[in-house]
Parts: sequence; C-alpha cells; structure tokens
Amino acid sequence: MKKNYRTSAHQKGDKIIPMSFNANFFFERAMRQIDRNNYTKALKYFWRTVDFEPNNPIHFLNIAGLLSEMGRFPESNNILLHIVEKLDPTLTECYFYLANNYAHMEDMESAYRYIQNYIEAEPDGVYIEEALEMVEYLSMEIEQIEFEEDEEQKELLLHHHRIKSLLEEGKFYEAIKQFKHFLEEYPDFLAARNNLALAYFYIGNTHNAIEQTKIVLEHDHANIHALCNLAIFYQQTDELEQLKQVLELLKKVYPIHPEQLYKLATTFAILGEHEKVFEHFSRSINVFKQHDPVFLHYAAMAAFNTKRYTYAQKWWEQILKIDSKSMVARFYLDLLSQVEKHKVELTFPVFTYHYELPFEELINLLKQEPKLLKQDPFILSSLTWAIENGDDEIKEVILLGLGLLDCHKAEEILRDFLLDEQQSTSLKKKAVTALEEMRAKPPYLVKINGKVAQFERQTPDFRKWKQSWLEVLEWTEKFMKLNYSIMEVYDAKMLWYEFISKTQPDTPQIRKVKGWVAALEYLVAIIHQKPISFEALTMKYQVSKQTISKHVQELRAILQVSIKTKALNQLKNG
Repeated sequence: MKKNYRTSAHQKGDKIIPMSFNANFFFERAMRQIDRNNYTKALKYFWRTVDFEPNNPIHFLNIAGLLSEMGRFPESNNILLHIVEKLDPTLTECYFYLANNYAHMEDMESAYRYIQNYIEAEPDGVYIEEALEMVEYLSMEIEQIEFEEDEEQKELLLHHHRIKSLLEEGKFYEAIKQFKHFLEEYPDFLAARNNLALAYFYIGNTHNAIEQTKIVLEHDHANIHALCNLAIFYQQTDELEQLKQVLELLKKVYPIHPEQLYKLATTFAILGEHEKVFEHFSRSINVFKQHDPVFLHYAAMAAFNTKRYTYAQKWWEQILKIDSKSMVARFYLDLLSQVEKHKVELTFPVFTYHYELPFEELINLLKQEPKLLKQDPFILSSLTWAIENGDDEIKEVILLGLGLLDCHKAEEILRDFLLDEQQSTSLKKKAVTALEEMRAKPPYLVKINGKVAQFERQTPDFRKWKQSWLEVLEWTEKFMKLNYSIMEVYDAKMLWYEFISKTQPDTPQIRKVKGWVAALEYLVAIIHQKPISFEALTMKYQVSKQTISKHVQELRAILQVSIKTKALNQLKNG
C-alpha cells in the first residue's frame, strides 16, 4: 500500500522529518476518541482511513455505525447503501443497520423493507432473532405495508441528498446552483429550500439566507428548522428586534419528536438562552429517555450555565457510570467541586455545549486578557489539570496555546514543563516551539533521563527570514485563528516552515502574501477534512482563484501533500 505523508513538527537542525501515516494509525486515533465519547473527532479520523484504503468496506461500515450513534441517520444510510451497492454486496448486515436507522427516523415502511431484505439474505444470520422481533414490532406499527416502491419519490430524495452533501464538502457555490435548479422543478420541497438558505449563509450572504427561510415559513409557519435557522441568521446580522420576535415563537414550541427537540435545544444554546436549553435537554432525559453521554453532557452543561449545580453534578456523574474514562465529565466535576468549595463566580465566559474539553476556549480568553492566567485560580488550575491528566493531544493544545500568550506566567508554565521528567520528549519539543514563538529568551533547559540539556531549535531562525515570509506567517495566524483550532493553525505554520526550509535559496518571490495564506488554509482544511472551496477563499482573501490554485500546486509539489479524496467525493456525489 502506498504511504501518504503529512508534515509534522519533527525537525533535526534545519531538516524537517515527515511522519508516516496509514489507515491503521487513523483507525486507532478514532477508537481513542470514541473511548472518550468525542464522536466528532472520531468521525474525522475514520474518514482519514478511507483516504488511505478507499475500497475497504469495513472503514465505511465504521463511519456508518458512528453516524448512526450520533443520530445522523440519513448520512449513515447513504454510506450503508454505498457499501452494498458499490463495495461489497455480501455485507448483508448493512440491511439490518438500515432497518434500525429507518426505525429511528420513524420511516416504518423503509425499515420493514430492509429488515425483510436482511431476513431473506441471512436466514441464519447473527441478527436473525432481533430481525424477527423487529418485523413483529413494525407490523404492529403500520397497518398495511406497500411493497411497490415509488421510484420517482425515491429518486427525488436521493437527488436532494446528493446536493445536500455538497454543503458538507464545503462546495457552497455548486450547492447553491444545484439547489436553485432543483427548486425550479420542486418549489414546495421545503427541506431543499432550508438547505439553500444554509448554503447562502455559509458564503456570508445572510440576506438571501433570510429571504429563502421566509419562503419556507410562508408555506409552513411552524417549520422548526426554518425558525431555528432564522433566529441564528438574525443574531449574525444583529437584527435584534426580529430575533426577539422569532425567539418568542420558538419559546412557545413544544416538540414531540427527539430530533426536533435536539434542533431546538441546540439553537437556544447558540443564542445563549440557557434556561430554555436546560428545559429541553432535561425533558429529553426524562421523557425520551436520552441517556447517552452526549445528551447527558448537554443537559449538565445547561444546568452548570444556569447555576443548577446539583443537576450538573448528577448528570456528569451519570456519564461516568456509563463511561468511566470520560475526561470531559471528570474535568467538569473537578471544576464544579472548586466552584462549590470556594463559593465564588467563575471569571471566564459561559462554556459552550460541545462534548469536549474547553481548553481552546480558555486559550482564546487568555489571548484577550492574559492577566487572568495569574489572577484567576480557576483558569490556572484548569490548565494545570490538563497538563497532569490530559492525553498528548490535549497537552499539545495547552502548550501551543500558551505560546500565543504574551505573559510571564505562560512562559513560567512552559519552562516548568520542560523540567518535568514525566512528560515525553515529543511534548517537550512542542513546549520549546511555544517558547520560541512567544520570543522567550533562550536558553530553554530540558530535563531528560535525569540530565539537564538545551534542546536544538524547533522553529526557523526568523532573523534570517525575509519580511515577506514573515508576513505570510503573520497573516496565516490572523486569518485562520477564528475558524481553525490551535493545532490546525500550528499545522499551517509547520507547512510554511518546511516550504521555506526546502526551497532555500531558491524560494519563489512572494508577491501576493494573501494568495499564499489562502493556499495554506486550503491544504490544512483538506488535511483535516474541513469544508473548503476556492470560491470561499477568493471572497475571504480577495485574490483570484487562479492565484490560490497556483500556490496550492507549488506547496504540494514541495511538501508532497497528497490527499486521496476520490473515494470521499465518489460517495458523497452518489
């Protein structure tokens, strides 16, 4: 199998040694994230296994199973159908999984059809007992089963899903074009119009997004997805009076389906309506019996943000009963114990609801107010907790994040880390990188195997760099920090370091700095499976598509960044 390489931080002198990645590497990373119930990151890593082995149906089956676990049933179904139709028709267990997904979607006819397919294909299969029980259940749920499929309706839905997948790939302009054509033929297909509104929103055309959403509401004034989207659009445009009116409507909605309840609750979370978030997620637990860790965390976070600490503690403790390794639950329980012990308010803002550790939020806060690192004991203890209890990924975020701060306390933490013999050499290299990037004064003393030494330089000697090279670095951080994680921005900088290192003394002349920054963002987005398009970058950086494309090719030629997207595009385009 051909090996792909992604540049990493490993250097020796002026040379940067690329790390070798393969499907098994990313599979193991995905499983680690699943163990921590961080499904979003796990999904990203599973998609990377497909990049390396695009014809292996097991990788796709892993993705389908995880999407189902996340409640993203339509996407899971698309992948399961892709497996049996294009990769391996013998994996008939996919029909069983399809039936379960459709049952969760309350599409009983489709569930019945696929469970029958499974029984016919595997009369002695592993899931035959469950399949027979499902047939009995579905037969009671529906009075009559129509076995003749409405091919026209089926093709219509598939066509819509194909266009919708363009949004997930970041091909917003192509999605807009196809949705508009689709709606010319089917103007009352409200789901397509809602998705067209989202596509407009993603390219920054909020006016058209609002216009399309209003058309949906003219046909269905109680469409929950449209109302939720409209509220977020109004928030982005600071149309506070209109937002207030939509909020009043949303506060009167009492969803009867779990999927609608989830959409409503997450919208309230984005809008900062934490009382309503608590109301809906606590109801989800009590009525719909949603007891998986993600839902419990959302409910606990809402309780925490509304100072209902008893509820928050109960639900985070419940997560630990389900998943004793949950670092997220342990972190917040430790933080909660400090809040209750000291009986003081937290300095940092209300936490977001993502089921992940909030250290990027803390770093972003400290970039705005570095003095809090010294003044606020909760923030300092949170970072200390991460260094003592976090895995390597978490520690990398903390170390590189501290390198972005201009304060003595951050430098002190980094230097102490270098002398901690419990920490790995690779992490200490990250700490040295952080010290170099904050321009801390050398030497950087490191303790390894009981001996104190000075590490070799981990970043280039910027004193020898041309001003234009430094400008690319500066603008990369400035433009990417809002939409990319600390590690993703770090990867962009590492790519630029290596490009300059490998091309000297014949480094191309940098005429349009923003064109190179856009190219770096494009490569990082592709590496991390984030939605991206040349059109969006053209608008963001105000440079031509041709310029960005040219620089992407130049970077790829030197860095050997090769991302296999054929299988991914093939799947999402049907």
